Amino acid sequence: MIRHDICYPKSAVELFAKNLINEKESIRKIAIELFPAILYQMKANHPKRELKTLSNDNLWLQTDPNFTLDSEGTFDSIDFIDKAYKGFYAFENPFLVNDKNKEYSLSELKNFDSRLKIQGLFCDSKFLIQLLSYLTLEKEKGNERMNYANIQLWKRIYRNYKLFNMDLILPKLNEFVSSSQDCYHRCAAEIIDGIIQGSKYWTFDENMKIEQLLKPLVKKMFCSLTSEIRPIWGPFSADLFSNRDPRRTIWLLRTYLENTLEEQIDSLSSFDQSSRLCLLHAVLYHTDWRALKISQELLNHLEDKHLSHSYHDLRVTIGRFVIRDF
Repeated sequence: MIRHDICYPKSAVELFAKNLINEKESIRKIAIELFPAILYQMKANHPKRELKTLSNDNLWLQTDPNFTLDSEGTFDSIDFIDKAYKGFYAFENPFLVNDKNKEYSLSELKNFDSRLKIQGLFCDSKFLIQLLSYLTLEKEKGNERMNYANIQLWKRIYRNYKLFNMDLILPKLNEFVSSSQDCYHRCAAEIIDGIIQGSKYWTFDENMKIEQLLKPLVKKMFCSLTSEIRPIWGPFSADLFSNRDPRRTIWLLRTYLENTLEEQIDSLSSFDQSSRLCLLHAVLYHTDWRALKISQELLNHLEDKHLSHSYHDLRVTIGRFVIRDF
């Protein structure tokens, strides 16, 4: 039993942390499902401010294809609006956004001792390798799917601690994405999804760092797609942009566009081309109305080059998953 207004005892936190690597799957499952709630108790209260100067239209919420977060000044000047319903019909009153000018101290966070204990565990290579060995266990051959509880675990770990153990986790992610086994790809997708979702309140420098670390992994993913692996990365792509301002992860959106619309893609097999188009569709579908310019450019590209494509699979993908959304 966990209450949002009462800090969980340190002894209980240590108990569930230890059971994340319990030999029995049923016990690990309970610990993994509960641990995000413990981490949620420790999250910082990010201050809000009212956005008083609002445009009469919502064009300022649109994502321009040429937009780049190339400087700290640009990053700080943008008010990211993650919820897709905000600004579509009308603006809330008051319209609250994250106040980037106010920082918090780690010593002010709740349950500080337990927080340090958890951080120490996930910086322990022995603990982390043991945890990953359990999380990569095959669930169902040929039918691996991302686990929401696992995503929440990694999301709240990296939201609370930011980039604290990349030297340990990054080599494992490279290994997983390079593998041909779908269970390894499922684990990699859960961790990368959690890191990117957990970066919501990170600074400009931290966002640039995560781009440098994760962009090669996402590119490698496009080259590793198979019929068993694609159903994992499809929901991953959709989840990344669900209730997320596309401008916040513009580097990721541009990576999807580049790997789907590049000139060299015509040399790939029909499966590879249709797979990349499916992943891009999952992204654009969940950006809702905030990436209309990008969607229009994609439509023009498909009309010019792909409606009469020689590959049947690609024509079917365009007809079934893309054109109906425009």
